[in-house]
Amino acid sequence: GGGAAPAVATDPYFMYNSLLLTGDGTNLSQNNTFLDSSTNNFAITRAGNTTQGTFSPYGTNWSNYFDGSGDFLTAPSNAAFNVSNTWTVECWYYPVSRSNTYPCIISLSDGNYANSIVLFDRHASSSTKFSFAVGSAALNSGTTNVVDGTWYHIALVSNSGVVTMYVNGTAEVTANVTAGAVSKSVYIGANFDYASYATYINGYISNARVVKGTAVYTGNFTPSTTPLTAITNTSLLTCAASRFIDNSTNNFTITKNGDTAVQRFSPFEPTAAYSTSTIGGSGYFDGSGDYLSVANNAAFALGSGDFTVECWFYMNNTSTAMCMFENRPSNTGSGINMFVNYSAAGQVQYRDVTGAPISSSITVSANTWNHYALVRSGSTITLWINGQSGGTVTKTTNFTDTTCVLAQDQGGGFNFAGYLSNFRIVKGTAVYTSAFTPSTTPLTAIANTSLLTGFTNAGVIDNAMMNDLETVGDAKISTTQSK
Repeated sequence: GGGAAPAVATDPYFMYNSLLLTGDGTNLSQNNTFLDSSTNNFAITRAGNTTQGTFSPYGTNWSNYFDGSGDFLTAPSNAAFNVSNTWTVECWYYPVSRSNTYPCIISLSDGNYANSIVLFDRHASSSTKFSFAVGSAALNSGTTNVVDGTWYHIALVSNSGVVTMYVNGTAEVTANVTAGAVSKSVYIGANFDYASYATYINGYISNARVVKGTAVYTGNFTPSTTPLTAITNTSLLTCAASRFIDNSTNNFTITKNGDTAVQRFSPFEPTAAYSTSTIGGSGYFDGSGDYLSVANNAAFALGSGDFTVECWFYMNNTSTAMCMFENRPSNTGSGINMFVNYSAAGQVQYRDVTGAPISSSITVSANTWNHYALVRSGSTITLWINGQSGGTVTKTTNFTDTTCVLAQDQGGGFNFAGYLSNFRIVKGTAVYTSAFTPSTTPLTAIANTSLLTGFTNAGVIDNAMMNDLETVGDAKISTTQSK
């Protein structure tokens, strides 16, 4: 997809676009110069081949990627999934490789087939068709010859016990079947009996929605061209955000299994071209000597008063201890740092000269965006993870160190591997004092901001908003040579 101008909602192939380089930008610009967007405008020094680009936690078009080998998501058993006679289960699905015997896109079950709803990518007896089973009924297969590398909208709709499977809005098969009226769990990317069969999919799922009590579609229809919303009776809406979350009002915990990954790739065209004000950017650190630093300054001595240090992070693994921010030289000074995976996989820590005052009770996953904020309000320091308190400690320490390093411990180790976005230091203000929803738009330089790195100074960008690109050597934008 793509063309001479940034992507807008006029390209019917944009849903298959994974990179768009328009070559537009400021003459001679590259991706190696990082800016501080606070009023201090500090110079930022780049180490290694740290780069920046348009992949960020903001925006609405998302999917989750499942690699076919142990990847799936679950939502807990709940009466909201006690669906029997009237319901809708739907999603967009992009198969990459349909090789497993019984790959399952979505299933709802209490562990008993008599009470289950199962939507299959393929089945041994219908290897080229989407299929489904409801209750103890025999397999029902559609008519579409499914091919890899194509987005499909699939909806299973039960209207008073009459179940219809729609593919891309067209009814393909109807059956008089019902599932047992019991509370069920939801499995996405695998069947509920994944331990017994090769039920994992290899592909992308976007906007998976379960609606209890409503037959959303009662005839052929045109699938939505924009992300789904939590309409009345929505029990679950997931695979639709930059995090593994449920966007319904139930806000169920989504549990990740394997290395399922959040991706910007989706079946929807963007409603506007890339914008730094709405999408922002991120810095990419490869885990091998990449970091950013700022010269010593009193603005980074957090003192004994209120402060906030925050950012979004998307780490590549949970097996390596990584430092996101450090301002106590060689781990000896009176400053702070923020670690992840230091003591346990997925555990975020705040540390200072006394050790690890807070080891978060909330764990985080790799391959998804997470928000952290370290906030001192009065004498209480709270480690906020995705807007929820992961732990507190009473600290009146006067933090006097004036250094600032991102993505590496100042001892030279614990390199961060992944993406950082919207790193902000606010000295003198406790920005968050109760549970909150992290901002859905890029942060700004509010009062008392000491540093703000939005990573939006890339010259060579991906207008598909999926990749951060490294400009190697003298690679740069040219406006004197253009088509």
